[in-house]
Amino acid sequence: SSGSIIGHSSEIKNSLLLAKSSAPHFNYVGDSILGYGANIGAGVKIANLRNDYKSILVNNDSEYIDTNIHKLGSLIGDGVRIGCNSVCNPGAIIYSDMAFPPNSTISGLNKEG
Repeated sequence: SSGSIIGHSSEIKNSLLLAKSSAPHFNYVGDSILGYGANIGAGVKIANLRNDYKSILVNNDSEYIDTNIHKLGSLIGDGVRIGCNSVCNPGAIIYSDMAFPPNSTISGLNKEG
């Protein structure tokens, strides 16, 4: 989208970066959505496949739902900031305006922080 940044050594696969979002360097973004103005730090990996090859589960706040698909990354809200060298596990949902420190492991549903 307009004003989004895909920088040096970043790989974007089947993903949508909304306006002013950025994957500036050394990132992998697989099968994901980055909201308006979201920024992922250097070396952030957004995984889209489970190690056991089972379908991806997503959390809807009260239970995990089986998506019946095998490749799904993260749904990242507007204004989210993820610190360098963090990993988002498959199916992570992150509400708008959250911030994560470097070296975070992000899974499930994230709406307070």
